[in-house]
Amino acid sequence: MRGRWAAVAPDLPRHVTAVGYDADSGRLTLCPESTARVTKLRLEQTRVVEAANMSAGQTVVCALRILAPGSVPASEPTDVAPSSAA
Repeated sequence: MRGRWAAVAPDLPRHVTAVGYDADSGRLTLCPESTARVTKLRLEQTRVVEAANMSAGQTVVCALRILAPGSVPASEPTDVAPSSAA
């Protein structure tokens, strides 16, 4: 999902970084660059979720987790893959 971020929300990648995705819960974690971007993202979260699902061709994102600005370095994104029972 992070790899598609620029296609999902072309107006946001310069200001909002996709830093994680939990496939089990369908939660996409985003880190905006400023409090103004936090507000904009909260107002547009329904559109962002819909765009992510349209890009994937199926429902993969159910919710957004919006972090505080600058709380995660953009160079260290993490994905949480579904765990498999051994």
